[in-house]
Amino acid sequence: MYNIPSQIILRRLMNKKILVSVLILNWNGKEHLNECISSLIEGCGRDDVEFVVVDNSSSDGSVEFVRDRFSFDERVKVLSLDKNYGWSGGNNRGIKKSIEQGSKYIFLLNNDTKVEKGCIEKLIEFSETYPEAGAVAPKILLYDQPFLINSIGLECSIIGSAWDRGIGRVDTPRWNKIEEVAGVCGAGMWLKSDALKIIGLLPEEFEIYLDDLDLCLRMWMNGFKVLTCPEAVVHHKFSMTWKTSVEREKRKYYLNTRNRFWLIERNFPKKELLKILMYILFGEAKAIGNSIKKLELWRVK
Repeated sequence: MYNIPSQIILRRLMNKKILVSVLILNWNGKEHLNECISSLIEGCGRDDVEFVVVDNSSSDGSVEFVRDRFSFDERVKVLSLDKNYGWSGGNNRGIKKSIEQGSKYIFLLNNDTKVEKGCIEKLIEFSETYPEAGAVAPKILLYDQPFLINSIGLECSIIGSAWDRGIGRVDTPRWNKIEEVAGVCGAGMWLKSDALKIIGLLPEEFEIYLDDLDLCLRMWMNGFKVLTCPEAVVHHKFSMTWKTSVEREKRKYYLNTRNRFWLIERNFPKKELLKILMYILFGEAKAIGNSIKKLELWRVK
């Protein structure tokens, strides 16, 4: 049983305005929710923060579980959607509601994560110190190997390929600097509502892959910065489930390739498109050669 600080109870009676909306996107992930939400409750003592499970029409009893398990803390809420809108679509519906109610900051969080104590407070302090930051990347560590980095921001190449900065590297002091990055990993993404009002929301047409980067590139294009906040730490059960079958691998390859072209079209300088196309053709030729060597002929069809 958790003890809710008396100051939180007192402030709730005063209907204090919500400062931060933590949006936990969920679809049939009930097995992850207890640890994720518990880490938020235990790790954040502020009463002006809400923890909202944005449920994409789960069928595993996720909604009922959250309402029953965490009924003791009014900060835990559920936004139950009528169907599965995917990652961008589900988050967008949570973001819209958060902006409408006046939340200053929005923290997108995967359901298979847990936050370290003080994570949210550190992100709030960081954003107040660096108001030019429209998006902030916490340090995301691998859940089963917390000495290794999952992501501390995203990097991007001229051909639209993106990767998690620091992935698989040992978490040493070199990663504790505040730095500018191209984007933020969607597993733990801190956003400023005022920036979203200007640049818009996540691109739902992307379905999955590179939608988080697209949002952050639009931050840069509209005069905001994207920074890292290494003191705020999230642990992520980094999943490789897309590699469990050839069909899923095909789908992943298709979405990544299609979304790369969309990302370039939407965000890269038009005058550089011819040069970018040449780099893409060279890169794809190498990829085709590697696929033939590996007998992954579906990649060249």
